[in-house]
Amino acid sequence: AGLHCRYQFESCLRPDVNPFCQHGLIFIWLQIRLSRKAADLQGLIAFTRDAKDHEAALLNAQSDQEKDKAFVELLNFLEMYAAASNSRLVGGTSKKIIDQKLVDSLATIQNSSNFHDKLEAAISSPETFEKISEFYQKRKVDIQKLSKAMEAQKN
Repeated sequence: AGLHCRYQFESCLRPDVNPFCQHGLIFIWLQIRLSRKAADLQGLIAFTRDAKDHEAALLNAQSDQEKDKAFVELLNFLEMYAAASNSRLVGGTSKKIIDQKLVDSLATIQNSSNFHDKLEAAISSPETFEKISEFYQKRKVDIQKLSKAMEAQKN
């Protein structure tokens, strides 16, 4: 009798679906959600590691040619993640962290005449770094605010 009452209660949710199938769908949904979170974390770890590596390559470059190469590689990295952010390929906490890193990097470039000049020199067509430009337009206020704060810290 207890099983019968339970079956009647659960089947009220969707009378045309077996209650055991409903539990299976919930389990599958939870598994997919956990898999997405794990993939999101792995992507965030890779982003953080790659950002650190690109910045280290720029800081450790000895010659002007090595510095230019490292800077263009950093810009390509930023372009890729700006494209991911603009296209909403990442979401949640990962998007916030990636967006903040992009804002920070673009404010640093804007604040440094040397880097800003190199960025201008690297743009060879309207399509060059267009995703960075699109991200900049969306977050212009935040980038300029951070740039001003950086400038104030220098003085």
